[in-house]
Amino acid sequence: MLCASPGNPLVAGDAEFFEKRIRPVLVTHCFECHSQDVQESGLRVDSLNGMLTGGERGPAIVAGKPDESLLISAIRHSDTLQMPATRKLPQPLIDDLAQWVREGAEWPNAEAVNVAPTPAAQERMPTEGEKQFWAFQPPQK
Repeated sequence: MLCASPGNPLVAGDAEFFEKRIRPVLVTHCFECHSQDVQESGLRVDSLNGMLTGGERGPAIVAGKPDESLLISAIRHSDTLQMPATRKLPQPLIDDLAQWVREGAEWPNAEAVNVAPTPAAQERMPTEGEKQFWAFQPPQK
């Protein structure tokens, strides 16, 4: 694994950082399930457009905001969605991906991306019929 050194600093916004620290992680740990051949949950992570557009759960990344990015939440195993599913990535790789998103998610030679803004999430309350489900009923002896 390449490490930054005083003579060779890698900055997250640089193409070199992406090519040496980000793309290899995506290829090794993500492409098997989220690329051109297979799109689990409708998500592709083999292009910037794929990450910004996202899949069934919405955009995978929000450039500049790792704490709002589904990808970062998933690789941190901090929520119900945990990727890769079989094991958590080593912390230095998670830190690199979070830094990459924080610094704007530079993707060298990426095509222009036009992502439509997503409507603000609205809290949905259960309907009367859904409230009849056993989990919404008070416990009884």
